[in-house]
Amino acid sequence: ADLQAEETLGCQLSQPSSINQALVLNLRSLDVKSPTGFILLRNISLQMHAGERLLITGPSGCGKSSMLRIIAGLWPAAGEIEVTTSALVLPQVPYVFKGSLRDQLLYPRLAEIPVGQGIGKMQQRREFPTDTDLANILRDVHLHRLLSQWSLDAEEAWPRVLSTGEQQRVQAARA
Repeated sequence: ADLQAEETLGCQLSQPSSINQALVLNLRSLDVKSPTGFILLRNISLQMHAGERLLITGPSGCGKSSMLRIIAGLWPAAGEIEVTTSALVLPQVPYVFKGSLRDQLLYPRLAEIPVGQGIGKMQQRREFPTDTDLANILRDVHLHRLLSQWSLDAEEAWPRVLSTGEQQRVQAARA
């Protein structure tokens, strides 16, 4: 993998060598700025291929989370960013909420909205995973034991029911 960055505020990016797979992330001359305009990271160029992982380390406030927000499209960018739909960016703190187990797994997708009642892209109907698909996904992330205690439609306060590690696995299941 190709990685270039001018270190700013102590952030470091570590990445294993390339494994000749499809390009999933391409950053060119990316500057990461705080919402106030302060430059946290300068001139980052990075190429990641399918199957590679990236570890971003550094002290609090150096721009780690800010860079991920930019890659995820949550903040504007200064530089060039290409991200394929197969790139996965997970937040530091998993988001689970009170609702059904099915809701946890399908978040942030919306339930089917009748055509004409949505806004913009939301008007398109999506195919949702079947119960069997969801059970297999839970098995893949080692949470299949949940189905021995709850149905997919069981309403619970999942932030209290699930450990932090289990919440992270729910987050991975959504991907």
